[in-house]
Amino acid sequence: MDHQEPQLAQEDFVALFTANQRRIFGFVVSISPSWADADEIFQRVCLVLWKKWPSYEHEDKFLAWALQIARFEVVKFMSQRSRRKEIYSDEALDSIQTRTCEMSADLNERMVALERCVKKLPEEQQDLVRRCYSGTQKIKEIAEAIGINAQNLYLKLQRIRKVLHQCVDKSLAEM
Repeated sequence: MDHQEPQLAQEDFVALFTANQRRIFGFVVSISPSWADADEIFQRVCLVLWKKWPSYEHEDKFLAWALQIARFEVVKFMSQRSRRKEIYSDEALDSIQTRTCEMSADLNERMVALERCVKKLPEEQQDLVRRCYSGTQKIKEIAEAIGINAQNLYLKLQRIRKVLHQCVDKSLAEM
């Protein structure tokens, strides 16, 4: 066996997991009795996903596979805690899981459209969007750096968001 194969498999897992971890956690939270339980269950899910990664069929959709494991871990957790009565019916879990996958696909399409729309903005506006949404600077600092007050910067951002929203909606309608 080539030494590179396990490394590539690990990198594939990390890439797929990182891209989907918020959705997986959101699913766990949505069917868990509390945030504290959701945190504990999510940790278990992460561990099980890692352990089962070698048996993952790469033709399958990662998110659907991960949500199925998350669902099983929630049910297992609830059974171990003698709280089975608090968990949703199988039909409700199916519905939540299906909707989570659908929302993920919609979100991915919106993100691709948003990236394209940001690239269509004038360079100055692209830079402003990057600076304001990177989280590295405060709005007040950015406003001072470009010579306007924070309120005017918020107005500029509001106009840019409106343009981006219209562009994304138009892009998605054309798909």
